[in-house]
Amino acid sequence: MTQRLPLSRERLQGLVRSLGGEDAFKDLMRQFYRTMAQDVMIGFFFTGKDPDSIADKQSLFVLHSAGLIQSPPEHGPATAHRNLAPILAGHFDRRIRILEEVLAKAGVSTGDIDTWVGFEESFRKMVESRPR
Repeated sequence: MTQRLPLSRERLQGLVRSLGGEDAFKDLMRQFYRTMAQDVMIGFFFTGKDPDSIADKQSLFVLHSAGLIQSPPEHGPATAHRNLAPILAGHFDRRIRILEEVLAKAGVSTGDIDTWVGFEESFRKMVESRPR
């Protein structure tokens, strides 16, 4: 991967446009969440949950963050993960790896993968559980 640049709203908008628009972005997000739900290392986070529904909510969050839709999602990353098992650094690393693989398999450019991963990485500290 190339060096990840600081994320801006414009870069996030460019990513969504480059992927083919909001519908294509949502389709990739669903594939990403379906793949995570089937993963041996992090799939347990999705037990009893609908990965497509979660992907749709995450899509709204990203599209709102990019300024492409006006209404904010119901829950942001900090509250959306509140009732889950602790999310450790290795779990987050696995999520990023799956994202990279799903996007590469879909033929997404390296630059767009870096933009999307940069966005995801910006929430690492908020999402990862801290030792108590």
